[in-house]
This record gives sequence, structure tokens and C-alpha cells, in this order.
Amino acid sequence: MVSDAGLGSCGATLKRHDPDRYLTALFAPAESRDALFALYAFNLEIARVLEAVRDPLAGQTRLQWWRERIDALFEEKGAGPHASEVVAALASVVGRRRLPRGPFESLLDAREFDLLEEPPEDLAALETYAEATAGSLAVLTLEALAPPEEGVANDAGRAAAGAAAREAGGARAADDGAGRPRPAWARRQARGRAAP
Repeated sequence: MVSDAGLGSCGATLKRHDPDRYLTALFAPAESRDALFALYAFNLEIARVLEAVRDPLAGQTRLQWWRERIDALFEEKGAGPHASEVVAALASVVGRRRLPRGPFESLLDAREFDLLEEPPEDLAALETYAEATAGSLAVLTLEALAPPEEGVANDAGRAAAGAAAREAGGARAADDGAGRPRPAWARRQARGRAAP
């Protein structure tokens, strides 16, 4: 097992708050682990926005902060002198691995949906949400491990997200059982209040 001292901030955060993805990253080649830790820590940060706010506007403000950080990374402005440890780690990964910008934007767009009280309209909407969240993270993970032939990572990410949405169904698709936050609409359904 990797010692906490050798994990860095992102790895240590994952070990505490997202143990499933932490363990998954340990199976990656040693030279790719820091990239996975950074990507998974970013995902955890934006998924936890819902827990940290009381109203959707505050959540949208936090997500906008992340959008600006991602924009700066892709405009090669770097992480900045006062960047969070996750932003600094992402800056290194985006530059070294030449990750695509689209999946980051899809993740951020989808996390705005988490702030809403309304559930997805139908299975197609749930699959779209799963593709934008789990699928985008899968694409980034595959690209970080070894950039495959063009389009392979996108196809694999979409397939994984679609399978997860169909298997889990309903509100469970947003709750992976590892204690990660669920969207507002899924929490309401879990408490027994039917959607209007």
C-alpha cells in the first residue's frame, strides 16, 4: 500500500473521501497515478458543491469559479500563484497529458443539474446526465492513462455511462453507494417525496 506521505494532497483526499476511485488509481501505472488523483479530486470537488451550499445560486458561483480555473488552464495561463492544490495538480496534468477541454466542460455543466430540485424527465435524460458525469470522467481517465486512437475514449466513456445509468436506474444512478453526494432531486426522492 502507498504511504500517505507519498500520496500528495489529491491522493490523500481521495483516500479519505472517495476510497473506490483512490483504490482504482492504485492499479494504474505509477507514472499515471498523480494524473488520476488530480482528475478524481477535481471530480470530487465539483460533486461536493451540492453539500457545501444552501441555495443553487451559491452552487452556481462555486461552479463558475471552477470554470474560470479550467479556462485558465486551457488558455495556458497556468494555475496562478494562489491556486488550490487540486487546481495546481490539474495544471500539471492538463499540460503533460494534453487532455481535452470538452469533458471538463461537460462535467461542470452536469453538476449544475445537481443543484436543481427536478429529477431527469426520463431514462434518456438520465443517460445524458450519466454520460456528462461518469462518461466525461471516464474519457479523461482514459486520456490520462494513454491517449488512445481518436474517438476511442469518447466511445468507451459513453458506453460506461449508459450502462451505469441503465443498471442503476432512477435516482440511484446519482448515488454510487460510496457516500458521494446525490443531486437535490435524488435526495428528495429518497426521502419519499414524489416529484411533481
